[in-house]
Amino acid sequence: MNSTDSETPDKSLYTTSQIITYMGNKRKLLPIIENVVIDIQKELGNKPLKIGEGFSGSGVVSRILKTNAAELYTNDLAGYSTTLNRCYLDNPTENTQKMIKKHIDKANQLAEKNESKEIGDGWISKHWSPSGPTIKDDERVYFTDTNGKRIDSMRNYIETIPKKYQPYVLAPLLVECSIHNNTNGQFSSYYKGMYGGKTQTDTKRITQKIHIPYPIFYDSPCNHHVSQMDTNEWAKKMGNKTELDIVYYDPPYNKHPYNIYYFLLDIINDWDKSQEIPNTYRGQPDTRVKSLYNSITHAKNTMLDLINNTRAKYILLSYNDGGIIPIAELDTLLENTDREITKIPIEHKTYNRLKGLSNYKRTSEYKNVKEFLYVIKRK
Repeated sequence: MNSTDSETPDKSLYTTSQIITYMGNKRKLLPIIENVVIDIQKELGNKPLKIGEGFSGSGVVSRILKTNAAELYTNDLAGYSTTLNRCYLDNPTENTQKMIKKHIDKANQLAEKNESKEIGDGWISKHWSPSGPTIKDDERVYFTDTNGKRIDSMRNYIETIPKKYQPYVLAPLLVECSIHNNTNGQFSSYYKGMYGGKTQTDTKRITQKIHIPYPIFYDSPCNHHVSQMDTNEWAKKMGNKTELDIVYYDPPYNKHPYNIYYFLLDIINDWDKSQEIPNTYRGQPDTRVKSLYNSITHAKNTMLDLINNTRAKYILLSYNDGGIIPIAELDTLLENTDREITKIPIEHKTYNRLKGLSNYKRTSEYKNVKEFLYVIKRK
C-alpha cells in the first residue's frame, strides 16, 4: 500500500517497511516500547501524550511513538535521520501526495533515461561507484555503476523541486540506497573488486536497480516536530519549552561513531558537491564529530547531564551490556538521580503487559542479557 491509497495503511506495515538498514535498529524492541508507553498512558489517566525521542536514527521508534502520541518531538544530529522523520512522520494532504507522486515518477523516469549515459555532474558515480561494468582496481565499489548514475540523476532532480516536497522524495531514496549497495549493511567498508566479494554474497540485492517507491504514511492525529542538533542541547531546549510525558533515548554505547557507518547516507542527503573527497579507502570527508557518548572519559557525565536536564515524567533508556558504561555503573548513576528506576531485560520479548511495570522493579539479577530498557520515573 502506498501514500496515494485512500485508506490508512496497516500499522504493522508502517512500522516495518521502508526503513533504512541500520546498526542498533530497535525494530525488535517496538512491541516492548509500545506496551510500556501504553501502560504509562494508563498511569497518567489515559491523557493525550506528549512524547519525544532524542536519538531518532532510522526513525523506526518514532513511527511507533507517533501512533500513540498527540504531540511528537524527534531529534537526531544526522541529516539523513532528519529527512526520514520529516517524510515518514508527516500526514501530507491529498494534494501534497499527488505532487509527491508526480516528483517521484519524474525522478524514476530520469533515472531510467540516464542510467546508461555519462552524468556530467556525477557525484556518486564519480567517487563511490565504478565507471563502468568492469571494476578497476582503484575504484570504490559502494554501488553498481548503473545505480551510481541512477542516484546522481534522481538526487540532482530532487535539488530542483520545491523544498517542501524534497523530503518525501529523498527519504525513500535514502532507504533504497541503504539496501541496494555493495556492503554488508553499513558503509564503513565495501566488497572490494567485485559485487558481493569473493563469495558473491547477496548479489541480487546489491545489483538490483534503485527505484524510488512512494512513501508509506500513517494518518494519525499527531503533531510532529523534527529537530537536528546535539541531543543534550535538545533536552535542555525542550525543557525550557515544555514538559513531556515520555522521552525515549537510545544513545551511542560504544567507541565507534555511527557517522562512520552511514556517511554515504549523509552524502546523498546533503548533496554538497563542494566537499573535498579524500583519496582514502572510503572517500569519507573529514567532517566526523565523535559523540561524547563514544568516549570512555566523558560518557557517564554526558549521560548524567542528559537525564538531569530532561524535563519529562518518564524517560525510557535503552543501553547495551557491552557499552562504554558498564551496566552496574549505569544502575548506580540512575539511582543517584533520585528517580524511580524500573529495569526491563530485552534479550527476548520478556515484557508482559499482563504483569505490568511493577514486576520489573530493580530487585533481580539478569544473566545473559544483551540489552536493557530502563523506565525512569520522576518522583
